[in-house]
Amino acid sequence: MIKELPSYIEAPVRTKLEMLITIVCKSLPESESPEIIFVSTSLGDGGVPNYPGIWIFTPKLAVEIRNPLNPNRIQHELVPFVKAVDWMRLSARKYEFEDVSEESQLQLEFTTKDGYSGELSASGQGCSDLMEIYRQRFLPHFLGTM
Repeated sequence: MIKELPSYIEAPVRTKLEMLITIVCKSLPESESPEIIFVSTSLGDGGVPNYPGIWIFTPKLAVEIRNPLNPNRIQHELVPFVKAVDWMRLSARKYEFEDVSEESQLQLEFTTKDGYSGELSASGQGCSDLMEIYRQRFLPHFLGTM
């Protein structure tokens, strides 16, 4: 399971994200401790990474922290996640689900039976982490038939 922030997130951003994750985790029910923490990344202008959100997965919840680097606002949503995913789309660019390069990009969009929609995105090394989350958290909770 992924419980630590990945090493490719640089120190100043890493410190801010860790503080935010600590604050949000204190607001969770006691029975819902984080099992997986994922930082969505995308490549901005000139290859500079953007961090549109953080996802925390507990035994029964998915928690999305939106715009985590906004210093004026903490916005997070808790979503029931056990057997709740009713639609998913996995999109890859320059990533073949095994070989990761700096240009690799992976995006996972989903909706739940309660109407919540979300998006996790990864670039570079984060693509492997997102594939692991897809396999461990999304496929087992998918309501469709396979």
